[in-house]
Order: sequence, then structure tokens, then C-alpha cells
Amino acid sequence: MFQLRGWQVKTRPVTDEARRSRASQPNERWATDLCRVWTGRNGCATLTLVIDCFSRELLG
Repeated sequence: MFQLRGWQVKTRPVTDEARRSRASQPNERWATDLCRVWTGRNGCATLTLVIDCFSRELLG
């Protein structure tokens, strides 16, 4: 979405260590991300996502 609208997208270089890091079973490795969402009159809210890297299930 950011790329389609021409907004700035920061990317990090992928290292060899990051490529080797894999989860071999569920509940072993997670990834998180934060996003600020405009909510209108109330200002911004922070959306925090947690994903299981093995099953790709959103946990919270």
C-alpha cells in the first residue's frame, strides 16, 4: 500500500544470519510490528501485531 501511494518505505538489508533463522515448530519464534493508525477526532492509535513465524498465524 505504501509503495503504491509513493510513500516512503524503509527496508533493512537481509543478512545471511536472518536467512538461516527459521522456526521448526509452532510457538518457537515470533515477529512483531507496530503501526500508527489515524482514528479521526481521537488522534492516533497504535496497532501492534504478533505473528508466529512457523504457522504464520496472527497471535495478537
